[in-house]
Amino acid sequence: MITECIVPQSVGSLSMAVLALIMAIMQTMLFIRIPHYKWCAWGAAIAFSGMLYAFGVFFEYNASPGPVNRFAGLLEFTAIIFLIHCAYGFTFAYLEKESRRYHVFAGIFHCLIIIILWSGSYIVADGYVVRNLTGPAKPFIELDLGPLGPAFELYGFMACLVIIMLWIRHREPDLRYRKAFISGMTFWLLLAAHDGLVSMGMPSIQYLMEYGFFVFSIVVLWVVLSNYTDISTIERYRAVTEFANDCILLMQDGKTIFNNPSCVELVGRPVAGMSIEDFLEIVVPEDRQRFIEDYNKLLNSKGDQIPSTVKIKRADREERVAEIRANLINYRNRTAVLAVVRDITDRVREEEARRESEENFHRLKKMESLGLLAGGVAHDLNNVLSGIVGYPELILRSLPEDSSLKKPIKTMQESGHKAVAIVQDLLTLARGVAIKKEILNLNDIIAEYLKTPEHEKLFHYHPFVIIKSDLSEDLLNINGSHVHIWKMVMNLVSNACEAIEGKGQISIATMNRYLDRPLKAYEDVNQGEYVV
Repeated sequence: MITECIVPQSVGSLSMAVLALIMAIMQTMLFIRIPHYKWCAWGAAIAFSGMLYAFGVFFEYNASPGPVNRFAGLLEFTAIIFLIHCAYGFTFAYLEKESRRYHVFAGIFHCLIIIILWSGSYIVADGYVVRNLTGPAKPFIELDLGPLGPAFELYGFMACLVIIMLWIRHREPDLRYRKAFISGMTFWLLLAAHDGLVSMGMPSIQYLMEYGFFVFSIVVLWVVLSNYTDISTIERYRAVTEFANDCILLMQDGKTIFNNPSCVELVGRPVAGMSIEDFLEIVVPEDRQRFIEDYNKLLNSKGDQIPSTVKIKRADREERVAEIRANLINYRNRTAVLAVVRDITDRVREEEARRESEENFHRLKKMESLGLLAGGVAHDLNNVLSGIVGYPELILRSLPEDSSLKKPIKTMQESGHKAVAIVQDLLTLARGVAIKKEILNLNDIIAEYLKTPEHEKLFHYHPFVIIKSDLSEDLLNINGSHVHIWKMVMNLVSNACEAIEGKGQISIATMNRYLDRPLKAYEDVNQGEYVV
């Protein structure tokens, strides 16, 4: 039965209960606005648990032995179970740890404890104990502990220690929130230990754990509100940057905490939560070292912008060129990296095409100049060669058939004709003169080359290189330039000799081939019979 006079020391507990209720309502409203942040709901549950405990203490202060006092005592122990479970839920949700297994097993275990608590006298006894606390004019009457009571209090103490260790060992902490959470949890744990010792007979002024509950709930509320403020700020940034063509992202502690839609378009997959190591995997291997060096240079800079250009590989394996401009900024009172990434692939391709076009233009101008030079040289050589080619013919006509001079003069005449062919090449280069074509057989040209002095001279300098020919007997004729094909055979054999070190063999083979489809990179070659 509640007395007519409320114990003054219990007013603090009642105030704590009302304030905890207000915090629970506030956090519930925040959770309704941002339902994907589950730690808001757990924060509201923590505040609600604190309210239950404070109400239990208030009624215990002011109730005589009886049903009300017993209900208040059981409510306190129940609130402790609720708070332990909710504190774990908040921790797992905020630190983004897998918690499904914990909630299944811990939920069953806590429900079992509550059933034992309310259905028997194992945790709390049927009798009452009077605590003569220093200060209050009226003794504090509460339920005596049962045989499992000390084990219950030890479980609560150890469970809270584990929560603190989870926050301490978290590898990617928000230092401000971690320190605040650990401080609030430690303060509540110390007051809980104090009240546990009081319930086992230690002298004290009064029970204080509801104040620890309140401080811990305040910390949780502050964490929730701070995150909500940050979320609201990020949402405003998102509204501003949503339609930007450039990728805008914010990284802190090596992890992406904000990005606009253009980042997903550039990378080809979700960017939220990606670490610097994840971005490194996107960069092509040949640019990764430079990317790391630029990133480290940025972290060691005094806020100066560090531009960088790298190639990245999208999720669809397409390569893009990205221009990165990053700055160090102060976000949440800590250093963060704000990066603007622009896709410059089209610009790079246009520059390469323009550069290639300019190179082709300069090459054509050079060829034109060479053509003019070649034309002049060919004109002068023609004047010289007219005598070299013409006079041997006149000399041969005047020599008797058995003259020993005929062979060397014919050799001079053949050399003159070859020189004329070279001049024709120069004229072809200079003026685009059409090459004279005729019906030829490759076998005849190869056999002719193998008997020439040029061939013998070549293998004089390469005595350990042998040449082998495999010429098809039914080889088809072709339409081409005898001089040019002869030079082609000579150059192929000469290059092959130069490529061989020591002993080796050069094989020349001819054959017919029918093409039923165009060759790769030679799509203009039509279907039909060809000679190889």
